[in-house]
Amino acid sequence: MSWLKSWDTSLEITPESIRLMVTDQGRVVLQAHFCGRPDHPRALRFILEGLALWRGKQLCVVIFADSPVQPLLGLGEDGDEWPPENPLVEFMHVEPPLHGRPGSARCLR
Repeated sequence: MSWLKSWDTSLEITPESIRLMVTDQGRVVLQAHFCGRPDHPRALRFILEGLALWRGKQLCVVIFADSPVQPLLGLGEDGDEWPPENPLVEFMHVEPPLHGRPGSARCLR
């Protein structure tokens, strides 16, 4: 499956909700809007890891947030400030745009 391109994935995190968008070459593969916060501290991370397993490639996730996201990614209890290296998901934080919602973004390397 090495020929498969990784999906472009973005998370928009606000105090009230989490929006997830996954695209493949400009086509929407998955779009979700979760109200509130998950009950389990690693629920969001497990969803993203599941998508990476489904695709068979590491998922590059661009996070648009103006508030701390560590608790949403199962972090914070042991002082971690950002997710550790993970073979399934790579995270990148981007300041949210001033106007409008973000669309899909490619991981910058």
